[in-house]
Amino acid sequence: MPFWKRHAPDPQGGFHANLGPRWDPMPPLDQPTLLIGRHAYGFSTAFQLSGDPAYLDLARRASEYLLAHAWDDEFGGWHDLLDRSGRPMDGTKAVSHQIYVNVGLASWFGATGDVRALRKVLRSVELQRLRAHDRQNGGWAETFSRDLQVVSWGKNKHAHYDYAGALLLNLHLATRDPSALAWARELVDLSLERLRDECGWFHGFRSRYDREWHRTPALVQGKEVASTGAQLTAALALIRLHEQTGERKYLDAGVDLVERTQRFGWNAKTGAWSEYVGTCPPARVDDGGPVWWWVQIYGAMAQLRLHASTGERAWLQGFERSEEFFTRAFCDRAHGGVYMAVTPAGSVHGDGAKASSGAWKTSYHEMEHALVNYLYLNLYVNRKPAVLHFRLDGGARHYASLVDNPSAGIDRVKVNGRPWREFDATERSVQLPEGSGFHVEVSLAPPIARASKTPDARERVRRRMQLAMGPFPAARRVALEVEIVEEVHEPGYVRKKLLFTPELGDRVPAYLLMPEQGKPPRPAVLCLHPTHKAGKGVPTGLASDPGRNFAEELARRGYVTLAPDYPGFGDYRTDPYQLGYASATAKGIWNHMRAIDLLGDLPQVDARRIAVMGHSLGGHNALFLAVFEPRVRAVVTSCGFTAFRKYKGGNLAGWSHAGYMPRIAAVYGNEPSRMPFDFGDILTAIAPRPVFVNAPLGDDNFDSSGVDDSVAVARAAGAEIIVRHPDAGHSFPDEMRSEAYVMLDHVLDGAAP
Repeated sequence: MPFWKRHAPDPQGGFHANLGPRWDPMPPLDQPTLLIGRHAYGFSTAFQLSGDPAYLDLARRASEYLLAHAWDDEFGGWHDLLDRSGRPMDGTKAVSHQIYVNVGLASWFGATGDVRALRKVLRSVELQRLRAHDRQNGGWAETFSRDLQVVSWGKNKHAHYDYAGALLLNLHLATRDPSALAWARELVDLSLERLRDECGWFHGFRSRYDREWHRTPALVQGKEVASTGAQLTAALALIRLHEQTGERKYLDAGVDLVERTQRFGWNAKTGAWSEYVGTCPPARVDDGGPVWWWVQIYGAMAQLRLHASTGERAWLQGFERSEEFFTRAFCDRAHGGVYMAVTPAGSVHGDGAKASSGAWKTSYHEMEHALVNYLYLNLYVNRKPAVLHFRLDGGARHYASLVDNPSAGIDRVKVNGRPWREFDATERSVQLPEGSGFHVEVSLAPPIARASKTPDARERVRRRMQLAMGPFPAARRVALEVEIVEEVHEPGYVRKKLLFTPELGDRVPAYLLMPEQGKPPRPAVLCLHPTHKAGKGVPTGLASDPGRNFAEELARRGYVTLAPDYPGFGDYRTDPYQLGYASATAKGIWNHMRAIDLLGDLPQVDARRIAVMGHSLGGHNALFLAVFEPRVRAVVTSCGFTAFRKYKGGNLAGWSHAGYMPRIAAVYGNEPSRMPFDFGDILTAIAPRPVFVNAPLGDDNFDSSGVDDSVAVARAAGAEIIVRHPDAGHSFPDEMRSEAYVMLDHVLDGAAP
């Protein structure tokens, strides 16, 4: 900050928008108002961290300049551009400029209580909410004319999740105005619904939306990409909104987004954050492009804030790696300050400028970075108090915390260097006597430790799956009450027809095949049938359906196999919905978990060596089971899935009837982009357990390219997946079954005779 203090002010009253590597001013010398607003934030925050009155003076200079020159007294709102003497130059009013003037003045109000600044911010927010609202299509416009007529109805990040994260949540901390928090929640919810693609990436920066929310993609090397910085911006809004509201859905969404962005946009070895990620399927973009200062800063802040929100040390370790790269690569040891961009290897990219003619590179992100590091490392990592400075007039209550978590209360207060007792620790407010110019030091105490950590990645996938399929009502396991109703000796094995009780009021029919060769305890495979009226008879070879009799073939190979009926097939006529389920899928998963109980209880079975195999209906049921059942050691899935967006052209009606998950239609409108999970998530949640995938090229039900998309997502997370694409239709060819059996032999260790 000493370098910004020394070089950024323009002698004519504003600030230089373009500073070279040695901090020398360069044309253009005009004054973008967002530049001044961002410096108002930077210098206000520098004062709050240091108590240095020189920074307060510069924050006052920036704020007074904005109040004197940038507000349009005729029509309202902030001018985008002023000339060097402070006269308006441009007739447009872009939300990207409006927001950061407001951010700066809101920060100035937070440090000083200057109600003049707050009034203008609130008026600007009101104008944005009323005049930019697209009542026809939803969302908010991106650009006004000077008289506040909409020039562009395009939808972008600045008007939505950035408006929430950069402005409204800060405004709520400074004022506790519930309307600011309510609109932040509205904007974030809308962003989750409309600004994400089918793979979960946020757009509206680099890529563009028109008024009807049609996206023009950003392309790199001919492939669609998403901005890494936009993902981190959205994630920070989600994480902060969780802290201020306590709503867990925002934290879960933030964790998922940062995890995915780390996977495809962060180098865990070097700590560098890339500029782009590939969209669908998610992928790394290896274009050798620069690492930008703000993206690196936002990556580190997201990791540190997630550590604070979850207590998980892995986030702190990621933060340390990001900061190591930032300190090594971005800090200019020769001339001071922070470079705009560096190469992925850590050398300077471009000329090493300190500020850009576009006015986005200022003290703003650097002091945002410093503030989060100071507060969150002290309060959450070192468990020490953190002190903030204010210069306030008396006679009013002032909110004095910049920490989103309300449990980070005030520990003690000093006014003009003396202890002060008129404060509310829980409300985080200070009451001052009449007078002006009080120097207030507020010490914040470390927040109350979290009682529980956020669920791990597998548990988050389970939760998202259950949004569509519903929970398992039968949470308490009852006795299985296995009843053998028929026994038939076949060459090499004995087939037993049985019934078992998965929950009170229900009995599931199944075939159990016990091999005659080998010595127990043996490995076992749960064998799940395809969509066929014979149900369990298909994998056991009783349905004249060659190529799908894998339960029979595995039994001859020395495995114990169990083939249950799925609701509505074979002899099984139970109604899952009358039993309290929201889907037949959830009922199937619960029955299959109880089938694993049955296998594990058999003295002939080694409970440590159980796998699942299924074709078509059974193929995805095998995957669903493995997500919820950790005892499954390996999965074989044949013709069982594709990415939702590539299923029947993106129409999920086939997944939403009563035999599957009706909520997919009722809640998610059969739209892939609205689904809370996809098969890439499922495969990732199964990892590191191995999965064998048979995905024929001619499968007219499950597109093979969508299989590859899903597998790519999971492999990027370290999943072990074997994929085969035979030249066949919706079938399980002999050579594919043979290869799957070899995989099971290997994984289940000693299964082969």
